[in-house]
Amino acid sequence: MLFNPIDTLLVVASPIFPLDFICVGIITMYVYFAALRGVTGIGIRFFCVKLYSFRKGATAPQGLLIGCGLMMLSVLALNMQMLMIAPQYCNFGAQKVNGTACSVEFIETGECQMTQIGQIQSKIVLRGAFFGFVFYWVSWAFILFWIIGLIVAGCQKKRSNIEQYSDDDLEDER
Repeated sequence: MLFNPIDTLLVVASPIFPLDFICVGIITMYVYFAALRGVTGIGIRFFCVKLYSFRKGATAPQGLLIGCGLMMLSVLALNMQMLMIAPQYCNFGAQKVNGTACSVEFIETGECQMTQIGQIQSKIVLRGAFFGFVFYWVSWAFILFWIIGLIVAGCQKKRSNIEQYSDDDLEDER
C-alpha cells in the first residue's frame, strides 16, 4: 500500500477538532482559486472558440453566469475527488478498532460506521456499475489532466504585464 500524505495528515488531524476542517478548507480554497484563475485567465471557450473573456467592468452577464456554473461544477468535482485523495479520512475519519484503522470488514461487525459521503459513494459504485466504471475512469482522467496542467504551467514563461494590455483594449473601455 502506498503512503498517502494528505490522507494521513487528515486522519491524524481529525481528533483535534478544528484542525482537520482547516486542512480540508485549505485544500478546497486552493482548488477553488486555481479553477477561478483558470476560468478568468482562459475565458469561456467552446471547442477552442472564445465565447467570453473576463475583464473588469466589461464581462458579459452570460459569461459571468457560465463562469459561476463552472465554479460550482469544480467544487462538486472536488467533493467527489476527495474520496480518491483521502479515502480513509472521507470514509471512516479517525475511527480505530484495537489500534488499527477502520475498514470495510469492521462495518459488518458494527464496530465502525462509514461517513455519509462514504455511504453515498459506495451506493453509487456498488448499485450502479456503469456509474462506478465512469467514476473510476473520470478520476484517472482528472489526475492525468492535473499532471499535464502542472507540467504546462511549469514550462510556460511568465507573461509580461505590459503585453497584457494593448492600445485596442484601452480604446474599447472609453
